[in-house]
Amino acid sequence: MDSSYKDLPLYSAVRWLSCGNVLERFVGCFDAIKAFLAEKGQDYPELEDEKWVVKLMFLTDITGHLNKLNLKLQGSGQTVLDISDDVATSTFRYFSHLRELSLQHSISTAEICKYISELESEFTTRFREFQKYGPMFSFLIKPDSFDGHELDLSLIDWLDTQDMIMQLIEPKSLTLWVTKFAELRKHLETTAGRDHGTCIFTCWISLPEKFSCLRKIALALLTVFGSTYLCEQIFSHMKSVLSPSQSFDN
Repeated sequence: MDSSYKDLPLYSAVRWLSCGNVLERFVGCFDAIKAFLAEKGQDYPELEDEKWVVKLMFLTDITGHLNKLNLKLQGSGQTVLDISDDVATSTFRYFSHLRELSLQHSISTAEICKYISELESEFTTRFREFQKYGPMFSFLIKPDSFDGHELDLSLIDWLDTQDMIMQLIEPKSLTLWVTKFAELRKHLETTAGRDHGTCIFTCWISLPEKFSCLRKIALALLTVFGSTYLCEQIFSHMKSVLSPSQSFDN
């Protein structure tokens, strides 16, 4: 049928990302699929139902956005600060498939707005800890403008933080330290996300011993798991190591 695709990918329930790939390919072959089914005498009324097609296009667009967000949250170099910022700035403004469909006929957005509202509510619930502790993570790159009271010390009660307020005075007042962290933020703007953790870590461990309390707090925040990606990666490695096909030398 001179289609740009030669086949449809299979969907695996284990692999969430494959769901978006299947939807994207299905929509890309939508007209060809309808023609093929009609040629074979198979009737699927949903394919001619405008409301159903609108939902299909919306699902394809929104799943694609979620897949992109999911990939952005993965990676061994991601810090909890990176992930917090990604969640805070990710929006779902662009719906290319719905836009193309709207050129053919009018689309009722009432139900779509309802779905988006429910999705927004779900994100608020799932990421409420990022919203709660987000200001605290800014300490990693903005200690020069950080209010010590924004730090929830109950999260790091195993650290000696009694000198924190006194040690914050210099980074907030002396040009040397204000400039150092301003340069860090500028460097992060031009550095790949996976390298942010290394940049922040290098900056903090270069501080002199007189900032030992602040340094310990920063390192504690850097060790926070931003997502379950690293844990899942360990399970994957262990599965590979313990595979029956794996051979071990004595």
